[in-house]
Amino acid sequence: MNFTHITDVWATQWCGSDSLLRIQKQYEYLNMNTQVIPAWHSPLHVAFTACSELDIKAHNNAKKVMEIFKKNPWEIKSYALNSAPRNEKKSQENGKENHIFRLTSSFGRVFLIYWLDVLSWVCEFEWKENVTIQKLLSLWDIIPDTSSGSQFRSAEHLPIVHFLESRGDILSHVQYEDMSVSDLESMMKVTQDLNFIIAPPDEFGNGRIILSKKVLDEILTHKKVKLGGDIDKTCVVQKSLTLVEPGELSIWPSSNHFHNSQIVVANVWTRWKNGTTKTTDKDVVDLSKKLQKLVGQSWEIILK
Repeated sequence: MNFTHITDVWATQWCGSDSLLRIQKQYEYLNMNTQVIPAWHSPLHVAFTACSELDIKAHNNAKKVMEIFKKNPWEIKSYALNSAPRNEKKSQENGKENHIFRLTSSFGRVFLIYWLDVLSWVCEFEWKENVTIQKLLSLWDIIPDTSSGSQFRSAEHLPIVHFLESRGDILSHVQYEDMSVSDLESMMKVTQDLNFIIAPPDEFGNGRIILSKKVLDEILTHKKVKLGGDIDKTCVVQKSLTLVEPGELSIWPSSNHFHNSQIVVANVWTRWKNGTTKTTDKDVVDLSKKLQKLVGQSWEIILK
């Protein structure tokens, strides 16, 4: 069985790469085959990486192939998620107090999470009406308190709890409390009015925003929209990347999807000019750099 650990420890080489490797080594000590993925620094980066899906058509096609070849159905997948921002005093204080949370999704996935903001995002992306949550307080005398006892809990604590999850009976080995989704602060304001949230960019530098499906459907009926707030840019509306003109700042539906089908992603970018392999439009490149610094912030979409 393969496992995934998504972390805000992001250095894959050079200085700081030892942190990522130390997480990997703890899994090796537990004899677990685990993929450790650096997702950058914010709770939204980590949750977005863990919850982003292909279109439902891709899932259905894979299911049909499994049925044709009479293969076993997809097994429950478990993810360990960690993000502990240190750039704000409040974040530091909250980070020291957070226990490990276990979120079970009706879509067949289990998330073991450090940091309440990550938990809130996962609840929204997995559709909070379809999740159950436990706060894992302690693990026998091995981890008396999952909220403290280590400066590097994502490496020392999370893999051990992940190991217990792999055994299929984690709740009989930990002290825990059931938790209500209503106890969490909703991170998503995109379902209200015409708001959007800046998502992490893709590997090509394409800007991405998170919004409600209802708002995206409304956007697609217009020729142009303006992204408000600090972005303050007007985009041409297109229904797919293939229709985007090189050098023209555009917005179009992304290939990213969530189990919560009421939340969607749109790309904000342009296409390469003929004869090039990268975007050369300075305004678009500058916007991409700006969006990378504003991940998680929310503003209004103005329809034109």
